[in-house]
Amino acid sequence: MRILLFGGSGQLGKSIIYELEQRNVMFFAPKSDEMSLPLSKTDIVGLIRFNPTTIINCAAWTNVDLAETEPAQALLVNVLGTQSICDVAMGSGATIMHISTDYVFSGDSTLPWLESDKKFPVTVYGRSKSYAEDIVLNQLDNKSWIVRTAWLYSPYGRNFPMTILKKLLFSEEKINVVDDQIGQPTSAKQLASLLVDMVINNFPKGIYHGTNRGETSWFGFATALASLAGKETSRVIPVSTSTHKSLAARPKYSVLSHTGWKDSTIFTLASWEDALQEMFPKLIDALNEPGENR
Repeated sequence: MRILLFGGSGQLGKSIIYELEQRNVMFFAPKSDEMSLPLSKTDIVGLIRFNPTTIINCAAWTNVDLAETEPAQALLVNVLGTQSICDVAMGSGATIMHISTDYVFSGDSTLPWLESDKKFPVTVYGRSKSYAEDIVLNQLDNKSWIVRTAWLYSPYGRNFPMTILKKLLFSEEKINVVDDQIGQPTSAKQLASLLVDMVINNFPKGIYHGTNRGETSWFGFATALASLAGKETSRVIPVSTSTHKSLAARPKYSVLSHTGWKDSTIFTLASWEDALQEMFPKLIDALNEPGENR
């Protein structure tokens, strides 16, 4: 087994690398400054020679607001970048695991989105990720997994819990958090373990949703963080989305259904509350590391 991983410097990529190292799986994760997307013809040839058995693509342009003003850049990385990765997969005979997002849906629903629901992205970012899914399915349908996730967090880099915890621990300010967007906080650690399990066990190819169980609002997420941190939950103030100006529309309801897993024993993602409790000490440790920007 030889894994080729794109996006290894991101929070999910770092979590996957940890899992691969723990399981002694051979992998190669080119750095973005050495090999940017879309891949050059030279890079494609070189990666084909690496002869990967599976390619995991976590790389993406994920700045949702900036994509609205720089759509060409989002399309370059998310669409043409995915195409070049598919070129490597087809040239080497590798399977591909492509990480996607809840933004491929409109967000206008009251029921969890099924894997088979019609896509209707309403942002540039969402459209670019939807196009990328189509490329993978059209070219590598029977040799691909597409795994959609949402509200991802980890001890690595910037994400919602790290931002909220910095404010809770290192200031006394009130924190306004929207309470009318509903989703599933998802542990990158737990998702990475599931993804590697899928590859190792040669899980049936198809479209899956990789999020922790249950649902909450961003306000509910922040309140849970305050409680775990031993801080007054009253410091977290619920506000509506209309009070936050953003270039890209945010989905009101982005809960993803897990029906694609059926009764599979491989799906081990916990409730979002249990996953957060498990991850919480690592989030605190990361905040207390020397040089952490507060």
